Amino acid sequence: MAIFTGGSSGGGGGSTTSGGGVAARYLWNTGVGTGKPSAGNMKRRTSSTPNVMRLNYLDTAGANWRDEWLGSAIGQRLIFKSASTTNFAIIVVAAATADIVVAPPNESDSNVEIPYTLESGSFATFGSADATTDGVLGWSNFEPCYVQRDSGSEANVTLADLSALANFAYFDANFNLYDLANNVIRSGTQVAATVSALPAAASNIGNMYLVTEVGTHGTLYFASDKTGTAEWLPLNGIATIYALGSPISAIAPASTFTSVTATSANSGTDIQLASAGVHGLTTSPAVGCKIYVSAGTNWTAGFYTIKSITNTTTLVLEESWVASMGSPTIVLADNATEMPVIAVSIPPMLERSAIKIEIAGELTASTNGKKTIIDFGSMRCYNKNNNGSEGIESIIVRISNQGSKTAQKTHYTLGNNTGYGSTAGVAVTGTENTANAVTLYLRYIFQTANEVHSINSFDVIRVD
Repeated sequence: MAIFTGGSSGGGGGSTTSGGGVAARYLWNTGVGTGKPSAGNMKRRTSSTPNVMRLNYLDTAGANWRDEWLGSAIGQRLIFKSASTTNFAIIVVAAATADIVVAPPNESDSNVEIPYTLESGSFATFGSADATTDGVLGWSNFEPCYVQRDSGSEANVTLADLSALANFAYFDANFNLYDLANNVIRSGTQVAATVSALPAAASNIGNMYLVTEVGTHGTLYFASDKTGTAEWLPLNGIATIYALGSPISAIAPASTFTSVTATSANSGTDIQLASAGVHGLTTSPAVGCKIYVSAGTNWTAGFYTIKSITNTTTLVLEESWVASMGSPTIVLADNATEMPVIAVSIPPMLERSAIKIEIAGELTASTNGKKTIIDFGSMRCYNKNNNGSEGIESIIVRISNQGSKTAQKTHYTLGNNTGYGSTAGVAVTGTENTANAVTLYLRYIFQTANEVHSINSFDVIRVD
């Protein structure tokens, strides 16, 4: 069964009703009484005059339509129609609709009550089939419930007029559009885990998918053939691929801090690292910063936070001890070893797509080398040595496909020091195959121990 709501007066051209709003599908409960209809159901409260209709807030898909039903105005007409043209009823809202809250705040157990008078048709025609197969369609703010006759006069909707409603449709909670026979006319917002999991764009023109792998909260993609080629594009042509959640302050021990022994500290809540060689770190600024462990028995590659400095050869990490931990391989300040900081998977790109990288950070102001490196797959597109007196780092890098998915150029803000990104730098070219996902890397190199390189924000944005 379908419900179409409409104004109490008005009219207009055309052979069918006109208007808009959103739809909610319900099932007809054949019972009559004061009991609450369950989620996805509606029924009449009484069979006497004046009649009262009760609807559950939740439709068959679980969507909550409380505000729409409470918005029904006195004099507004509701058309009830099942998939069968012969089953219809038209009612007029006779009094203000009311909230029937049974167990707040659990709205799934709540109803709305609509007093009405019957204008045309009959509910007697609604039976078990409407409760199990046809369902109910609700339309909010539908204007108006009149049709224009060929003669130009207006009249209330009749059974004959309802045959024209066969092409009316309804949306479900995911905004899939159905006809009254429950056939999908157009798909709504679907969910895909990855860009590669999207269906063929050519058969989904105009459809939209939420791709959960792209961006912090997922990104909406839509299928378009405007350029002559069917393809999936981020909504509005821009997608935030990655945004750093929390700042990272990295530091590296001296190159003499080798053959490190790991032991349990503080009853296993921490890890102690000791070496015959000095680590070159001091309480300030090292405590609270992170060192990077790349390998070691029972070690997980990644950052570990320094909790305290015991002496010149021993420090404690603010991480839980794991039984039988071996000697860790630590990224040291040797002016050569690269520290992995961030790795971001860049979804497949188009021939004209670009990736924009924005970095804001801080570092120890000294003439010692502190390199910032950005790699796009195997292409080293940024490599700047921060050996000036600046203590703030601000970087903008753009990696653009040059009319081909396998040809890129990198452009960046100019700096004052040596390396890619310096005043003497030139655009870097690459041949990464962006028809597939490519990993973007941020890496650091430290020349001197006890110098901090922090990243406060790291945003990766795709532009089409």
